[in-house]
Amino acid sequence: TPLSLASEGMPFQGETEALAAAGPEAPGTLILQERVALTCAFFMVPITDHHSVTLSWQAPSQLQHYRSKPFDYVCHLLGHESAGSLYEIAKTRGWVTSLYAGGSSCDLETNTGCTVLHLKITLTRRGVCE
Repeated sequence: TPLSLASEGMPFQGETEALAAAGPEAPGTLILQERVALTCAFFMVPITDHHSVTLSWQAPSQLQHYRSKPFDYVCHLLGHESAGSLYEIAKTRGWVTSLYAGGSSCDLETNTGCTVLHLKITLTRRGVCE
């Protein structure tokens, strides 16, 4: 049987008083707290196979280095596509189709406590096997 929102405990019940007070810009957390489901669900079928690996590292906060941006420098080195780069070596071996290195501007990943570095690699079938 297909999944339904009602079977997951979120039957559509219309707008609650809290949502009406928040207006059209209600945060997603409020919608979850009020357990209000959308009137429809979207199911997507992928049209291609996609294999990727994402590696993430936590680093000290970089806010105090906003002028020199050492974090951006590291991301640039990891994500560069020039001769001898990580991407070029893996691409030559037929392992990858794309490589992205960077952080996020999301408040949860760049704040006074830490910064998160992501290295996302989209693999070929050969890369998956290696």
